[in-house]
Amino acid sequence: MIIKRWLILVCAAAVLLAAGMLVRLPAVRQASAPAADTESDYGLVLADSDGCLYVLAVMDNSTASSAGVEPGDVVTSLNGTPTDSVQAFKRLESQGASAPVIQLHRRGLPMTVLLKNP
Repeated sequence: MIIKRWLILVCAAAVLLAAGMLVRLPAVRQASAPAADTESDYGLVLADSDGCLYVLAVMDNSTASSAGVEPGDVVTSLNGTPTDSVQAFKRLESQGASAPVIQLHRRGLPMTVLLKNP
């Protein structure tokens, strides 16, 4: 399972690097596998840097995948509460909204995504 997560992270990093979006992440994040606390219950692999919360990967068949969240998205809030770190996101996520809403930016454009239970 750790190898699969690491492979997803490497692939996501390659996509972000090709899109010019990974430059803001520290080199340590690019080279290492995600820690256990970087994966959300919604199936997102997240990393924070410079006050932004980046989606590095989206797990297959997850709530986030079904909702259309993509690697490279930048999460700005969860359920209307601004979030700029993995820790803050996970704290909000643990509050267990029945229909969570993520606000994010994709290629500079704001989006709102409703997550439905799988």
